[in-house]
Amino acid sequence: MNKKVLNMLIAFIAVAIIIAILWLVFPIIAPNDYVPYTGHMFGGWMMPFGMIGMGIFWIIVIVFVINALDNRKEQDHDDYISKLKARLAKGEITIEEYETLKNKLKEGM
Repeated sequence: MNKKVLNMLIAFIAVAIIIAILWLVFPIIAPNDYVPYTGHMFGGWMMPFGMIGMGIFWIIVIVFVINALDNRKEQDHDDYISKLKARLAKGEITIEEYETLKNKLKEGM
């Protein structure tokens, strides 16, 4: 997993936990006549946990998509190397050309 994606995931989870804590604590510090979201879903206190769950779900989906794209790049690189090996075996290119092209592919990927 990419370090940047991992840091974003940790930051999102931390913000979501802070929001959930504030959501739960706010009715305690609010005036007595103010009661948010009463009458459904346990008086509304489950909403932050649903938000956290949905956020984690979408982050997992995004991480899987990013990993799939990274694996695709590696697979393309392996395909290029195998094509170079086939050209070398057929005698279309020399060993020096093969090494040069392989190094260029490593630099480009």
